[in-house]
Amino acid sequence: MPSARQSATPSTRSHKAILAVLAFSSRVLQAHARALKSFPERLRKVVALEFTQMSDVIVSHRSVVKESAAGIAKDAADIRDQVDLLAKANQELRELINQMRESEAVAGQTLLTQIGRESRAIQGAARSFPG
Repeated sequence: MPSARQSATPSTRSHKAILAVLAFSSRVLQAHARALKSFPERLRKVVALEFTQMSDVIVSHRSVVKESAAGIAKDAADIRDQVDLLAKANQELRELINQMRESEAVAGQTLLTQIGRESRAIQGAARSFPG
């Protein structure tokens, strides 16, 4: 007499295999559904951590940029002050050079006038000698 196992027809074995596959698929789908339910929370935590790290880096860079900008602004102000002082000194030198030119022109004219007087005086003195 065949046992219950041996008496199973291929159709029954096929049904049992299909039921086993369906049970396995059901368990896989349930596990997948649980994973999907927890995914948004895990994703939120990962994204929050990344944003925090990025924010720290951005704040750090922003601080460095602000310090650099302040240093550049101070240096620019110092340079502007130096340029103003140089421009003022340049103007004073130009005025001094113009005054010197005017003084030299007056002194040259005075010298020529005196040379002319002396020349006439010498010529007058030379005429007064018998000769």
